[in-house]
Amino acid sequence: MHVTNRTDGPARGYLWSNDPTPPAGGYEPPTQYSYDSTGQPITVASTGVGRYQVHLGAFAQHVGHDWWARGTLRVTPYGTSAVYCQILDPRVQPDPAVLQVRCYGPDGFGVNSRFVLSYTNGVEPVSATVNNYGAIPVIWAWSSPSGLEPTVTESPSYLYELTFPKAATIGGHAFASIMGTPPMYCVIQSWFPVGNDLRIRVRCYGPGGVASPGAVLNAGFFT
Repeated sequence: MHVTNRTDGPARGYLWSNDPTPPAGGYEPPTQYSYDSTGQPITVASTGVGRYQVHLGAFAQHVGHDWWARGTLRVTPYGTSAVYCQILDPRVQPDPAVLQVRCYGPDGFGVNSRFVLSYTNGVEPVSATVNNYGAIPVIWAWSSPSGLEPTVTESPSYLYELTFPKAATIGGHAFASIMGTPPMYCVIQSWFPVGNDLRIRVRCYGPGGVASPGAVLNAGFFT
């Protein structure tokens, strides 16, 4: 687990990649649907079918010491086709500052797609990144208003249960995404208070809807 005491304020960025087949050299997505708190230009490039590289300054500034893992990184396909997208684990990429996006069809093969992507850090009150490369999942980095480290357990059917101590709240919604184990996707099974704690249950799937373990899971709660 890595914890930091950064005090330079929140970071956020988002974009709508409206071109499923970007031109050679990439392009800047529509500015009216994009934002980067660093003020740097956002670019999206294609490296193959269903494969994209995204340059987002708000994320890149947090790559050192893996500060990004305390925030929230999400991508969602845009359109009417049965497509799902995910971001690869930045830690195992040649250039961790460049986001690698992959989009897949129901059969698990890559497909070109439009997508929306967002990154926030210091904005969402409750979040955690789970490292599941080892024998059991562990909390790698986290953020919580209680200042207490969350916990995670995994059932034999790959149900992940995250508990955030003293973070129970009324209203809001949970979220979850997966990185590092393509092609996969995750769903929120439920969230609920347990006394003063907040509990979030997540299950992840591979092609064909088969429950599968995720290497890196990002989950949390917005109010």
